[in-house]
Amino acid sequence: MIATCHQLAVLPGSRDLDLDLDSLDSSAAPRYSGPAIDVKLFAALRGWRYEEATFAKPARVLHAASHTELELLRRCEFEHALQRMSVVTRDAATSTLSIVSKGSVEAISAVCEPDSLPKDVLDVAKDYARNGCYVLALAQRALPPGTDASALTALSRAQLESRLRFAGLLLLRNELKEDSRAAILALKRGRIRPLMVTGDNIFTAFYIARACAMLAPTAPCWVGDLEHGGAVVFRSLTDHAKALPLDDRVALSAALSLGAEFGVTSAAYERLRERAEQGEGALQHFLTERVRIFARMKPLQVPSVPPVPHPLSPLMCCPRKSKWWRT
Repeated sequence: MIATCHQLAVLPGSRDLDLDLDSLDSSAAPRYSGPAIDVKLFAALRGWRYEEATFAKPARVLHAASHTELELLRRCEFEHALQRMSVVTRDAATSTLSIVSKGSVEAISAVCEPDSLPKDVLDVAKDYARNGCYVLALAQRALPPGTDASALTALSRAQLESRLRFAGLLLLRNELKEDSRAAILALKRGRIRPLMVTGDNIFTAFYIARACAMLAPTAPCWVGDLEHGGAVVFRSLTDHAKALPLDDRVALSAALSLGAEFGVTSAAYERLRERAEQGEGALQHFLTERVRIFARMKPLQVPSVPPVPHPLSPLMCCPRKSKWWRT
């Protein structure tokens, strides 16, 4: 599944792709461009190679040792709004057609058949994220024998990415560079307030923020998300049942007196920003002065963080793209 579900392109000047890569050293292997995570995942697969489409044949991945050839007939690129990507594959030996998808656990779960999902998959994924793992979900659907491959091009993306079967979780871990912690501490000594803006899971973001000293190790942490009914609810990072109402000034003041740190998902951020723009000045102050982590953010949201000018210039870092984050 990992060998097919990616957004790779072959860099010009790479070695002849018809060579058996198992017989070559790593310096001779084809070089690929694309999202860093796709490049690294594909590089970790032993013996696989990727060929781009030509006028005569579709894109394909090959594994010489097992004589496997999988054609990539259609690719639905990763979209931040959907948090997933998909490909349609055809086994060259059997002509079996399949749809393969990967993305965030929430996004993949939303397009899977309910009976294929483990009941605790979201909780399990959150636990992994709390421990610093970058969690991807995988799913697939085999199409009925005799399905006309040409007809798949007429289907909408929503039709393709439906009734999938959950396949499992893929766990990755990125480690901080040795100087990340020192750099953050130096910035804080310079009265620069670091913020984290990331497309990653908010639980992973909190883990990294603590690891690089952006957050104090004992600071109580509160996760803000949009819940059923459209309300933004802040819950304890360590005790999901414990909620902190923002409208309760006494409870909020008590949390702040303990050095509480706050993070929001993109959905919660948008809702709070809407309320702030409608005249709730206290929320505008809260977003600017108190929220440290902005997670699952989309590219178009990033320029609006922080929502109003801050007297001390904040440093915003995207963990997987920042120079302080090793990929």
